[in-house]
Amino acid sequence: MALVNQLQSVKPVCVIDSNAAKQGCVIPGSRVPVVAPHDQRVVGLELILIANPNYAGEISSVLKSLGYRGQLQILR
Repeated sequence: MALVNQLQSVKPVCVIDSNAAKQGCVIPGSRVPVVAPHDQRVVGLELILIANPNYAGEISSVLKSLGYRGQLQILR
């Protein structure tokens, strides 16, 4: 979550997390909302950053099954 606060030139629209306990919350210091993968805002995003490469395959599969057709960028 510290990554969100490091992005100065572009403010993220949201943070996507499959953990229901985090959904509906905001990232401290940024007020960026945490949403579920199936949230309607996700499909319309142009770019999604994947912060943990260990989950890239799973995240990609879930997003594609939900209709996401934008770009995925894996942070390494």
